[in-house]
Parts: sequence; C-alpha cells; structure tokens
Amino acid sequence: MAVLRVVLDQVNDVVDADQAEAARSLVLGLAATAPQKCTIEAIVPGGGTEPVVDGADTLHRLTLARRELGAAWQLGVVAGVGGGMIHAPTLFAPLAKHDRANDYDQTVATVWDLRAWTAPEQLSRASVLWQRSMLKRAVKHADAVVVPTHAMAEELAGFG
Repeated sequence: MAVLRVVLDQVNDVVDADQAEAARSLVLGLAATAPQKCTIEAIVPGGGTEPVVDGADTLHRLTLARRELGAAWQLGVVAGVGGGMIHAPTLFAPLAKHDRANDYDQTVATVWDLRAWTAPEQLSRASVLWQRSMLKRAVKHADAVVVPTHAMAEELAGFG
C-alpha cells in the first residue's frame, strides 16, 4: 500500500494563515484524488493539542515542537520522520541526503514566495536566514521543488 505523507507544520502554531490553509487544502485534495490502496498521512510537530487533520488517514506526530523541529531540519537532522513519499507544502521539510537511485523515498518542497531574496526588509532577519538556508537544502536534497507559477520558476532559476 502506498502512503502519501504531507508535512503540516502549522496545525497548532499558525505562522502564515494562507500557507496553513493551502496545506490543509492539499491534504483534502490528495484524499479526494488518491488512487485505491493509497493512504494519506499527516506529519505534524509535537506539542500542543492533538490536531484534527481532515482528509488524513493517519497522523505521524513528531516529538519536537515546531520551533525546535525547524531548527533541527535546518541542520539536516530528520530522525523520526521516516521515509516514503513526503510533500512539504512549504520549505519546512525534512531535507537530508538520501539515495535517489536505490531508495524509494522522495521529498518535495514548495516555495510560495521569494521575499527573502527580493524584499528581505519585509521579513525578520531570522526568517530571511531560515528561508534562504532551507531553499539551499531543498535544491541540494529535495527530489523536486514546486513553485506556484512559471514566472517564479524563472526568477528562482535566475538565482543560480
């Protein structure tokens, strides 16, 4: 049985309401269109109350809370996440070196905006540094990086 795993980092601590809603909508869309014998699993940070994730068949709750998890993943420490097909609707993704030729693990990260590069003054210094480092990790370790438009893909490609 195939399992599609989705990182929902903002189920208890919403940082960006639009991204949190997009992530929940992604889970509902996957649930509605998943092939037979394919389940949807939500990967959520620890801490807070037990979240209810509509559309997810199972919940994989990690031990670290969101803030600590973000710091660990920024350093490439992804223990406890497990493998499989993982989609992160943001750059908040378990990105680490993996054997693309022999493992069947795949990790996809999504970039919604490039303000950390184009308008860093709109974000906190910590947010700019985190987004920049996570995009570098995504380029190096993700099997795919998803963007919402072709224009953004072209702009991102221009960064080198």
